[in-house]
Amino acid sequence: MKQIILNEKGSMTVEAAIVFPIFIFAVISIVFFFQIILFQLQLQYGLNQTAREISQYSYIYKEYEQTNKANSYKEENLPEEATSVVNKIASSSIVKVQMNDFFSKSNIHPSFVSGGVKGISYSFSSVLKKTDNIDLVAYYKVKIPVPVFSIQKFSVVQRVYTRGFVGTNLIGEPNSSSHSDTDTIMVYITETGTVYHRNLSCRHLCVDIQSCSIIDIKSKRNLSGGKYYPCEKCCKNCLENQTVYITEDGKCYHSSITCPGLKRTVKVVPLSSVSNYRPCKRCG
Repeated sequence: MKQIILNEKGSMTVEAAIVFPIFIFAVISIVFFFQIILFQLQLQYGLNQTAREISQYSYIYKEYEQTNKANSYKEENLPEEATSVVNKIASSSIVKVQMNDFFSKSNIHPSFVSGGVKGISYSFSSVLKKTDNIDLVAYYKVKIPVPVFSIQKFSVVQRVYTRGFVGTNLIGEPNSSSHSDTDTIMVYITETGTVYHRNLSCRHLCVDIQSCSIIDIKSKRNLSGGKYYPCEKCCKNCLENQTVYITEDGKCYHSSITCPGLKRTVKVVPLSSVSNYRPCKRCG
């Protein structure tokens, strides 16, 4: 009997000696895994913020490139901050400078990254080189706390790809070379409208729908000071306490938010094809 008890205790001791290290290894692996995920999220956020900031200065940098080629660029015409950023973009050091600044402000010190913050390489990044695109690439190696199968480090690449803000020509905006050519000037019209618009963000095209009780509709007025009348399409059987929908420049109130009277089907057409339309008072 004593022999049996001793054997049972001995086997339990052996099992504990095997299971405990495995348990510790599993806990370390899980913690290490979540640390990597957290750092990758932080690094990705930093890359996004850096790309956004570089994008804001892209137009200045492109102007600098063009004027510098013509030998007419003067740094004193730019604010000190803009001049500093432009020079950093030109020397391709902007990514590393901005990211190091991000890490210092965020107080991030990844001990599992080989070389720490300084071990992250951005040499594969491309900022406004031959194109208007910003391609930020962060390359680093992660050290494994407990080597598995002789693997001590593994490589990680994170990337952000966006376009720099270098200006834009809106649809319908005449170019200097085609200002008098109505065939190349595009305008906006609606299916039921009688005016054309030069700006897509015109208030008459972007409907601002408001809701109110049908009881209060008598006290409501549109931008022109006029009253609202029931819509012929959707207000045939309105209830006493029903919610209705109006717009600032509309003349009718609607019982359904999906009423065609609240929709704007916008078409882009050449200015030469809308000779029977009047220009919009706001944007035409």
